[in-house]
Amino acid sequence: EVLPPLKSQYNIYLLSNTNQIHYEAFIEQYATQFGGASFNQHFHTAYYSHLLRLRKPGVECYEKVMGLHDMQPHETLFIDDTLKNIEGAALAGIQTFHLANGSLLENVLPEYLAKK
Repeated sequence: EVLPPLKSQYNIYLLSNTNQIHYEAFIEQYATQFGGASFNQHFHTAYYSHLLRLRKPGVECYEKVMGLHDMQPHETLFIDDTLKNIEGAALAGIQTFHLANGSLLENVLPEYLAKK
């Protein structure tokens, strides 16, 4: 529910560490749960580590995705629930937001964006 309105206003990309087996299971489970819908439809592009051949928190992973879309680090916000990934993105010069345990994106993102 949170992503469609954001996608209409911002370029949204997914960067996920996963492998082929987990990817296939998750995509299938999502489609089953949501009447055949594609999880990836919520993003302009979804990047998965097993396909990208790079993993978070490696700086080169963030740089690769930014390079593919001519993104500027100072104009890019990376949101993650894992502090190590936040630290890796920060090393790449990206603005970061740590979605701490128990926080819901729909509760904290509007407040964050209002400050910008």
